[in-house]
Amino acid sequence: MTRSSLALLMLAARAAAQASAAGDTGPPNLYAAAGAGMLSPVARRAVPLVYVPNSKDGSVTVIDQLTYTVGRTFPTGAVPQHVVPSYDLKTLWVANNLGNSLTPIDPTTGRAGKSVAVDDPYNLYFTPDGAHAIVVAEGLHRLDFRNPHTWALERSVPAACDGIDHGDFTADGKEMLLSCEFDGHLMRLDLTKMEFTGTETGSKIRLKGQGGRGAKSGQPGDLIINFTVQPDRFYKREGLDVIAPVPINIAQATLGSKVNVKTI
Repeated sequence: MTRSSLALLMLAARAAAQASAAGDTGPPNLYAAAGAGMLSPVARRAVPLVYVPNSKDGSVTVIDQLTYTVGRTFPTGAVPQHVVPSYDLKTLWVANNLGNSLTPIDPTTGRAGKSVAVDDPYNLYFTPDGAHAIVVAEGLHRLDFRNPHTWALERSVPAACDGIDHGDFTADGKEMLLSCEFDGHLMRLDLTKMEFTGTETGSKIRLKGQGGRGAKSGQPGDLIINFTVQPDRFYKREGLDVIAPVPINIAQATLGSKVNVKTI
């Protein structure tokens, strides 16, 4: 090992020690408490059962995790897709896609309650602060932000995406990335503004039943909107970054300087 390498390692170690002493634990990590053996006390009270949504039958089958025996099957709405825990982990919600409903399950007993009406719940998420429920309405091509207690609709966000279905939050909890199953790309959602933050050339949105009628006056088809991002004269996009070229001279580059940058 050279002296310069050893010096760099010592500086790095000193910086890490100083950051630790100052209480700097690095950027926030939404998943820091998702390790093995880190179940919350509420989750530990749940009965060890497996809930299997039967999409074709409109039901959920309950299986004992310890004995692998089928306990019972209870009805839900049409086409149950996923079983999702609530933000406080006190309820499991069955997302009944075509049934336009959510069926609650008490995880401490495994018993189902009365279903709640919501539009097209293919999937369900809760924002990292627990303030909103996000219903992924795949067939309607939108996300519905709802009150997580009353399920009242707060805001609908159209999605320029064919087959929006699954998502996950960034580690800092500020954004959500959602997959477009039939488009082959991702959507980026700003959780503070409750809106998508951009699109790409090739993105498209399908508006069910909003297209033209057939030649024989049949039912309206789907309207498909294709997106093309027009290049700007000044700015350039590189992935999620916006680049603004600003000429500088050698003195500015070596000594540093303040320059004016055109903003959007």
